[in-house]
Amino acid sequence: MKLSLVLGLLSPVVVAQPAPVLGEDAAAYLDRWDAWVESIPEDQRAITEMLDVDRWFREMEEREGGQRYLMTSPPDDDNPEDLADWEWSLRLVREHQDRMQQIRSYADRQAIGASMRESSWRYRRKHKRLIDIHSATPEYLDDISPEYWALLREHSLLLRVDSFIAITEGDGDRLIRNLRAIAQIAQFNNITGAWIDHLLVQSHQNIILHLALSDEIDLHTLDQKILQAFVHVLDGIDPQGDTLDALQHERVVVLDHLSWLSADQQGDRFGPIGVARFVDDRGRAFTRMWAREHRGVRERARYVLEGVVLMQVLPNVSTQAALINAYFDSFQHIDLDSMHSMRSFPEAFSELDDLERESAQSQVIARHLVSTQTLRYGLVYSPTCIDAARLRIHAELYRLEHGAYPTDLSQLGGVFTDRYSGQSLQYALRDGRPMIYSVGADRDDDGGRPAADPRYSMEFFTLDELKDLDPHLAEDLDGDLIFYPPVD
Repeated sequence: MKLSLVLGLLSPVVVAQPAPVLGEDAAAYLDRWDAWVESIPEDQRAITEMLDVDRWFREMEEREGGQRYLMTSPPDDDNPEDLADWEWSLRLVREHQDRMQQIRSYADRQAIGASMRESSWRYRRKHKRLIDIHSATPEYLDDISPEYWALLREHSLLLRVDSFIAITEGDGDRLIRNLRAIAQIAQFNNITGAWIDHLLVQSHQNIILHLALSDEIDLHTLDQKILQAFVHVLDGIDPQGDTLDALQHERVVVLDHLSWLSADQQGDRFGPIGVARFVDDRGRAFTRMWAREHRGVRERARYVLEGVVLMQVLPNVSTQAALINAYFDSFQHIDLDSMHSMRSFPEAFSELDDLERESAQSQVIARHLVSTQTLRYGLVYSPTCIDAARLRIHAELYRLEHGAYPTDLSQLGGVFTDRYSGQSLQYALRDGRPMIYSVGADRDDDGGRPAADPRYSMEFFTLDELKDLDPHLAEDLDGDLIFYPPVD
């Protein structure tokens, strides 16, 4: 297979999905989504093949009595259960290559092609509600949650196992087909849940990054064609853009949710139906736990009493709307190219991030607040990790052409940015192997010495936060963020 053909296979075919717009109710959006689905030719819809693979996988799990767990890499220890899970995972994928091809095949389709009404898992549940405050179909965007989210990730993990096998068998073409399919599956995630969709896309991307920066893949076994195709896959990932796009969709979702909750508002206050919806929506989990011991009348009384209290303490609808807009407006003031020199996050973002999730001020919108930890990951760590993966593969391409690894980055000619410092990633040869690292959270180059506690090395802190850091945490951060070779 020629390189041009491999790269051609990597070109995206997923068509743009309809995005909800501000002020559009859920029913109208569902109508528009389903009309879009109908416009997609049957042979370009993935849903039938997806569900067929899912049925097969469930059957395989049931044959093992539900006792086996899909593992994507060899276990780090000799735990018998982990070893048994890994052997089962390898055997499952090796013996069912037809199913792996089925996943790669549906990943080539234009879209999932499923009706959102039919696949929204929340409204397919049959549990009885205490208060009849919902219709038979989703009423707000955040409640449109397709049931196929989980199986998309499972299928990506199956391809990751197959990628491991492909490398051990020297099948570079199959590796690239798998990576391309994983990247394509990520684009199938819809944008109704906005931020949770984004986290799912990140999980797909992390599968690819792990393969590029671990020793699961011996890059010495890959030829130039495969390595260049691998770089092409990585070049198609834009975590910063994906993060900011998801935030803007999340604004639409949360304002729509607020509109649903305030449908019967009285003046500027939430009405009784809105409060009942809020109690049911927010309190479902802890109410179920409480109800295990207190059923019947007392459970219903809990709803009534909580609703009476909340009608008095929930802030005005306009106050909630102002908080939402200030929160999401604050993201527009973040300069992606200057994260390393940011003294602090925008004031509105910091204030809301500090609110207690159950405080009266933030109760209505708490579920939509994006923690700074998640934001830092998407805007700083993820893009740095991608450039580290690209750097590793470019170093291998250089070795293939020149017979030895480059001694410094200037010989590669590419741009590999460390978002923690705003400079290039650090590169050195250690024992003849490339070492790739970032200065990490403390912005201090420690010569490739891993952070005292590597769990914290990927964290990002603004300059003011670093200045006020707890001394014990500062000690844990002392060192560098090592991308390659892997650090335990």
